[in-house]
This record gives sequence, structure tokens and C-alpha cells, in this order.
Amino acid sequence: MRTFLSSTLRAPATAILFASALLLAAVGCSDDSGSGPSNSEPGLSSDSGNSQGGEGGSQGGEGGGSSQSGGGPGLSSSIDLGPDYNKDVPTTGTPRYSLTDADFAPGSGNGGVPETGDCGSETGDISPANGCMRYIGRVYNNTADGTVDYNWPGIVTMANFKGTSVAAKFQIEASMDGNMWFDAYVDGKKVVRYPVSSPAVSGAATDGQTVIYNHGSLRLWKDSVEYVLARNLTDGEHELVLVKRSESNFAAVKFAGLKLDAGKGLARIPTARSDRRIEVIGDSYSVGYGDEYPDPSLVNDTRPYVQSRSGGACSDEQFHAYTNSGVAYAHALADMLGAEVHLNAYSGLGMERNYNGNTAYDSYPGYYGRVLQHDETVKYDPNVWHPQLMVIMLGTNDFSMLLNPGEIYADSNALFAAYRASYHAFLHKQRELHPGIKFIVGGTPLDINVAGNMQMNQAQVVIDEERAAGNNDVVFYKFSNLTGYGCAWHPGWKLQRDWGRQIANLVASDAEGVFQLGWNVVRDNNLPWGGAEHYWYGDDNVLPLN
Repeated sequence: MRTFLSSTLRAPATAILFASALLLAAVGCSDDSGSGPSNSEPGLSSDSGNSQGGEGGSQGGEGGGSSQSGGGPGLSSSIDLGPDYNKDVPTTGTPRYSLTDADFAPGSGNGGVPETGDCGSETGDISPANGCMRYIGRVYNNTADGTVDYNWPGIVTMANFKGTSVAAKFQIEASMDGNMWFDAYVDGKKVVRYPVSSPAVSGAATDGQTVIYNHGSLRLWKDSVEYVLARNLTDGEHELVLVKRSESNFAAVKFAGLKLDAGKGLARIPTARSDRRIEVIGDSYSVGYGDEYPDPSLVNDTRPYVQSRSGGACSDEQFHAYTNSGVAYAHALADMLGAEVHLNAYSGLGMERNYNGNTAYDSYPGYYGRVLQHDETVKYDPNVWHPQLMVIMLGTNDFSMLLNPGEIYADSNALFAAYRASYHAFLHKQRELHPGIKFIVGGTPLDINVAGNMQMNQAQVVIDEERAAGNNDVVFYKFSNLTGYGCAWHPGWKLQRDWGRQIANLVASDAEGVFQLGWNVVRDNNLPWGGAEHYWYGDDNVLPLN
């Protein structure tokens, strides 16, 4: 069975992504190589000719197409918010893009596939919209072709299946061929389809002829539909977790369901959904851009790899292979707090100004109301999933490059004012969508040849202005202390995990009394979905495909 993707999927002008170049000095660390990152890494050109930087996955959230219990009313106007709710902050700037009610589709159910707990009579071929499937993140139930589509990063799909084998069915466009990766876990063990090979390039372990990427479970190809994840299991119930590692902003990944043994179906997932919900908003830092890129000198090492200290410039293939949103700080944070997380991050975009002043694409708020990043017509239903906590890390792209001649900002002060105005407008809209939500505003010191610490300082000013207006629902977190790098001077997975731990402790301690969530740290020793410090072929927590 093969279903070919429609060639009419539209990639709007905003679909090509510019990766935020993480400047080494941006986090105040020295580079062992003695040289800083190049400013010539605005994005990635894929082998297919589609230039792209960040990419993202989207997923349907808690409870699918229905409002969450305990969540806010979203866009409902029937709630008396009180005179002190969401006070407007006086600003002098004009946001490049401000969210309005027209950006959303309340009541549509867009962004979720309901988990009803009714597995039905399906056996063998399991529909992606089966009532016993669980999705975490924004997904689109594409009833026209029977797939569930998504492209924000870090999407999680879960199911409990019966029988001795399981395969996942995916469809992708030719433009994504070989550049889309997933991790799969069966009964808590990471699946490794070994070897996964491609034409030889530098920067990955090799068998002498072909590159062996043995860290990711699935590499998707346009000519493949079914990917076997496990065989010869004990006949019974088993847990499956699929995590979308990669970004894909110019087209959707189409999940077509599961293939089980003949006569076997799904069982209800025995664990309840968490009532703790976190949304992470950001750029390539938050995506986990190239975060699993190993030190090039250790590519043939069989140990868990050591991260690069020189922030190597990865090839296009390496960027795709080594980006893993599933081990970025959003998932580490959620795992430590026992929460669900929507990672709605988009590389290269800013809250106000995109990387290097690019105006061919909207700033981040222009995409926030979409279920699918590349399709502005599928608007998100904010009542599907109400977060109690939002972590926002936007600004690296706003300030990491000097203003260019002809940009819309007269000078840096005009950019500062517009950035703060965009931030305030975004916070204001989130309070309307999710009454009672709390915020962590992240900042990173950008000590480059512009004004030094601009993004961190402006983020702090945003908080000061919010509090001066009476909005005491926001705290600051400093993203810093780079000790290892992924691709292009982006944070490596160890640092990403440390960020997750630090934010989890910030929330649990609630030293400023802002969150008042009563959340505790439930675990502090694993990356998401169980296992050792890092997964590697041969670890006890890895299940080779047999």
C-alpha cells in the first residue's frame, strides 16, 4: 500500500527558515579552537534545493478536540476576569505582528485528535485517529486522506498495542526525503534500526563505505510507508512512544497509523494524562538544533559521545540527523516535572525581528495561531489544550545580527521598543487565551559587537514593565553556561538537559511566589521516555531491530 503525497501542499513565503546562528560569545564561553562562529550560517540548504533553517512539529494535545478539565476558557467571554486582569502595558513601539482572535479557530477542535479510550474493532491496520492513540502537541486530523499531519517539533505519539510486532506508517514529500527523523521507544527501550546508512559524509560513524547514524530510530524516505519498529516480542500488551526529532516547516509529516499482527489491536493507555501542562515558545535554541552532534574527533567511538567544544558547522545531512527536539530542554523540563509539553518553536524567527533582519517571513507571532506552520488556513483551537506555564525564549534572532541598511527600524532603540511592544502584545494575548497562565521569560547574553547583552536586558525590561503595570505572573530565567555544542554553536544535549533541570527547580521552588502551581520535581535522572543518561547502540535501554 502506498499513498503518494499531493504536490499541491503549499509552502508560503514564510516557510523557508533561517537558523539562528548561535554566536559563541553570546553565552560568554571561550571556544577551544580559538575562533568564534561564523556569521555566514543564516540557514540550511537542503539537498532537495529547499533552503531551510529550523523546522517544527505539531501535535494534538491533551484530550484531543475537547477542552481540558481544569483549563481556562480560552476565548470565551463569559468569565469575569476582574479589574486587575491583564493590564495593558504602555509602549512606544509598534509590533510587527500582533495576534488577534482571527488567528485562531475556537470550537473547531483543530490541533487535537480526541483520545476517547475507545479502541474500536480495528485490528492489523490501525488508524492514526483511533480513540486509543494519544498525541501531545498540535496535530491536524486530516480526514480527507486519513492521516494525522504535523510539523511543529517534539511531537509525541503514544499507543499501547497487542501482539508481537509493530510498524509505523509515514508519508513525506520528496523535499523531506532522508531529512526527517523520529525516535521510537518500545516498552521504554529505544529502537535502533541498525544500520541506517546513507552516502558517506564526514561527521558520523562509518563502516568504511557508508555513514552509520545509530542514534536515531527512524529516518524517513519518500518511497517508504511502513517502518518496522519491533518483531518477535512476547505476545501481549506493549507500550509504543514516537517522538518527532526534526523540524519540518515547509511541509507536513503525515502519520498514517500503525501496522500490527493480524487480528491484533490497541489497548487503552493505562496511565492518565498529566494535569500539568507546559508550552515552550522559542527558536533554534528551543528546537534542539543539532543538539546531538558529536565531537568530530570521536565519531568512531562506541561510548556515548562527547559534545563538540568548537561548535562545528554541520553539513545539511548532519544537521537533520543530529537535531533532536526530544532531548531539548522542553522535554527534559516536562519529564522532570511530570508534565505534558507542547514545543512550539521555530528556528530563525524572533519575537519582532527575524535572523539578520529577514522580512520575507512573519515574525514568530505570525505562525503561533497555526496548527501547521506551512499552512495559514488551518487555524489552531486554543481550547484544545490550556497550558498553566509558558516558557518563552525569543530574542536571539532579534538581536544577534547588526541592523542592515534599509531595515524598518531606524536604530537599535526603535528595535528595542518594537521588540518590547511585540512581547507585551504576545503576553497579553496568552492571558486572554489561557486565564491564570504563568510565564518564564528567557534571556541570553549576546556579548557581540552591537550593544552587549541586548536580548537579556530587553527581556528583563519587558518583565519590569509588565510588573509596573500590575502583571505579577512572570519571572526571568537566564539561558547561559554553554559547556558543549551541537551544530553551528547551538547548545548540545547535555546543556539542554541542564536548562530543563534548572527551570524545573525554578518552578518547584517558586522563590518569588509567582507560579503557585504546587508542582514538584518528580524525577531528575533521566531524559524523556526513560533510559540511561544518553541512548547509544548497545546500551541496555536500546532495543535493536531483530
